[in-house]
Amino acid sequence: MMTMTITSLLLALAFLAFAAWRLGGLPESISGMVWALPRGGWRWLWAVWLWAVAITAFAPMVELMDAHSLGILGFLPMVLLGFVGAMPLFVTEQRHAHNILGVAAGVASQFGPALLCVEWLWLWWLVPVLLLASDLWPWLGRRLDGREVLVAECICALTVWGSVLTTYNVNL
Repeated sequence: MMTMTITSLLLALAFLAFAAWRLGGLPESISGMVWALPRGGWRWLWAVWLWAVAITAFAPMVELMDAHSLGILGFLPMVLLGFVGAMPLFVTEQRHAHNILGVAAGVASQFGPALLCVEWLWLWWLVPVLLLASDLWPWLGRRLDGREVLVAECICALTVWGSVLTTYNVNL
């Protein structure tokens, strides 16, 4: 279980680093970066990567939440991310539906941390802190401009990884 979570973390970091290198900076969002990729192989690579991250991140959560008979709440974001990954491959005009499914996956991903280790949800306090800090320091605001979705995606991922690793270590 810990191996899958760490694999998910490493896959996410590797692709984010690759995207930052390829784009010359951080993307506006992980889920939306697919639309900047050319059709074909790159979009397929992105989809396979997203599916791999979703499976390796949420399979351990499903297992942990099954102990409380709530495994479906860990499975739901995995399914939603499966659709998010598949949509750009087959339905290229439906960015709106892709975005809705992405937001739904983000919201659903927080059910697990809320039930397993609610302390990780404190990471969401970074949003108002970053907003306040970007008002105080304009250079930070320029760096974050347009990357609010990326920040939210990163917080979702960190709460999932953190709650799984914390719960797994507590249960040892």
